[in-house]
Amino acid sequence: MKLIFVVLFFIFFSSFAKASHIGCVQIYEHSLCENELEYTYSSTNLNWSVTKETFQEKIRSILSTYLPIEGTVLMDVHFWVNDYNTLQSIRVQGWHADRKFMLSLPVNFQLWGIKESTVFRRMKDLPYPMDYGDSLGELILSCKGNCLEEHFEFLKDFENVSTIKIADELLLLQVPDWKEPEYLHSIQVKDSFYKYFQRIEFSPIVEAMGYSQLAFRFSLSL
Repeated sequence: MKLIFVVLFFIFFSSFAKASHIGCVQIYEHSLCENELEYTYSSTNLNWSVTKETFQEKIRSILSTYLPIEGTVLMDVHFWVNDYNTLQSIRVQGWHADRKFMLSLPVNFQLWGIKESTVFRRMKDLPYPMDYGDSLGELILSCKGNCLEEHFEFLKDFENVSTIKIADELLLLQVPDWKEPEYLHSIQVKDSFYKYFQRIEFSPIVEAMGYSQLAFRFSLSL
């Protein structure tokens, strides 16, 4: 996986050096564009333009509320519309040496920074939309048969974990953000795990069917 990321990093970095911008993408009546100075969005009901500095500083500000990281982050900005053209989103995938993530933001730039309007997801080593990512701070456990009190008892020794029954045979574990791989491994290697559970896995993002296009790229130094 580390090798895959290094290759992707090189490809993306090379593309930044070769081109200052991609131009415009359009899906239905929506367009998201970049010129030398600005990013712009236009549709039947909404139009806005902001300087590149304003756009990128807003991304930096939003990121600071979710994760403390340092260094360079490469950003892929995608525009997404669902099949029925009733939902739209600007999706910013971040590539960092240690953490990969995605911000899903509303098309109305005035709503950026409002937490209720932002979805933050944990990504793996593949670019969107090849991978939709996972919910941050969540793991899914499949019980052997119905989940009973004994399954909750098995998990009670793990600190900073909340357990919620979401179906007869499924438990949702809420764990500290970015600690999902550590908890997954610790739980899976515990004695008697397979006596009670079939498997443990990341909580995958389920996404509505739609159309996505890469609009532009930039890098941020944090």
